[in-house]
Amino acid sequence: MALCPAVALLGRADAATAFANADQVIAAERRLGVFAEPAFHQLVAGNETLLAIMSAVYLSAHGPVTIGALIWVALRRPQAWPLLRRSFLATQVLIVCGYLLFPCAPPRLLPSSAFSDTTADVWGEGMAAASELLQSPYAAVPSGHVAFALIAGGSIALLARQPLVRILGVLWPVVTVLIVVATANHFFFDAFAAALVTALGFALAYVSMPCRFGHLEMSGAR
Repeated sequence: MALCPAVALLGRADAATAFANADQVIAAERRLGVFAEPAFHQLVAGNETLLAIMSAVYLSAHGPVTIGALIWVALRRPQAWPLLRRSFLATQVLIVCGYLLFPCAPPRLLPSSAFSDTTADVWGEGMAAASELLQSPYAAVPSGHVAFALIAGGSIALLARQPLVRILGVLWPVVTVLIVVATANHFFFDAFAAALVTALGFALAYVSMPCRFGHLEMSGAR
């Protein structure tokens, strides 16, 4: 997670390119008949309490949940840690490449009545401006939130022993996708791109392992 904001800041794109790329994403989703973000966002935007909760989760839960899952694996499932560590780092590198190669404005910044700037509406203009000091506002594709939710949730789902905890691991990426779209921080396209880079990151990590799965056990059930 540390790589993504830093590199995105160094590689800031011009607004015109970012907004043009966002238009391309919308056009592609419309051709596929899956441009449902405006309707989904409006459902949540009409409920100030729900929007505030989702925005708070978007801003504050992403890091702790991911770091917590990584620490848990390192301490409780050390046999899986080398592969997870490599997967996490490889996914970060791929995410950064996406930011630099395809800068894209998030829905909340588009000059359209279909979306509102949820960060500014819920937390104020000051918070919205401060967030741009930490990461480029045009670092939306792929969604880092979704990619790391897949890594954290997938690790828990595969390695936890308790069925309920495994179910929570499965649900976390799903909830994250709903939150990032409902708060107009990402398109569904961004989430799909995140799933692709996460899978590729895992594949790259796997082929680079000196012993592959011979000495690794990616299941918590014994």
